[in-house]
Amino acid sequence: MRSIAGLWTWRRSPLCRRSDLAEAWLALCGLALLLLGVPLAGVAAGTAAYGELAALVRQEHAQRHAVWATAKQPVDRPPTAPGEADDDEGPQSHPVLAFWKGPDGVTHTGTVHAARPMDPGERFRVWTDAEGSLTPPPLAHGTAAAYAVATGLVAGALTGAAVEAGRRAAMARLLRRRYAAWEDEWARIGPDWGRAGSNS
Repeated sequence: MRSIAGLWTWRRSPLCRRSDLAEAWLALCGLALLLLGVPLAGVAAGTAAYGELAALVRQEHAQRHAVWATAKQPVDRPPTAPGEADDDEGPQSHPVLAFWKGPDGVTHTGTVHAARPMDPGERFRVWTDAEGSLTPPPLAHGTAAAYAVATGLVAGALTGAAVEAGRRAAMARLLRRRYAAWEDEWARIGPDWGRAGSNS
């Protein structure tokens, strides 16, 4: 950004080339886009993501219900071969045979994956749909907000990277044009360089 600082002090100098002014304006526009575009892109993406996630949270909380389940007996895990991945519930899951009454009033029985070992007769919360079938817990508002913030940060970072990549590409093109102009100028005056009366 050094060229920005010198833009206003020597812009009227006879030594200031058009390419110098273009480089300074390019740096100034890149800085403005970084300062304004990155936050705006992050806020816009985060707000849009939170709107979608908040709607999903409301939908899941309306469709899923927390009910009490009563443990009947633990369920042994099937043995796994060495190196074989565990089930999708993860190593901290404890399968237990339990029964629960769904929102429809019907009693259901099945294997539930609890967060800790359950003794027979112990009660714990499970999530079901309107028909009493087990479902994962609904998305929490805090989780939705965290996802939205992460989306905004990623969008801001990508916007900043795009701006910087565009600035560098434009700067590279500007430098190529400058070097081409120097080569043309050298080809014009180079053969007479140092000779008396050159270019006269």
